[in-house]
Amino acid sequence: MSESDKKSRKTRYDKFPLTLHPTGQFCKKIKGKLYYFGNDKKLALQRYLEQASYQHSGKVLPPDN
Repeated sequence: MSESDKKSRKTRYDKFPLTLHPTGQFCKKIKGKLYYFGNDKKLALQRYLEQASYQHSGKVLPPDN
C-alpha cells in the first residue's frame, strides 16, 4: 500500500465525529472540554451538528424554547 493510498482511505472516525463514552453517551472533545450528546446515535449526531458551529467558535448556545 503506497503512502497516497493511506491518506485517501476513510477510517471509521472520519465518517462519524462522535465517540462512545464508557457511560454509554456519545461525546466530542471541543477546545479541551468534553461535550455529551446523548445515548441514541442518530439523535446525538443531530444534536452535535446543530451545536457544533457554536461550540467550535466559542459562542454561547441560544436557549432552548
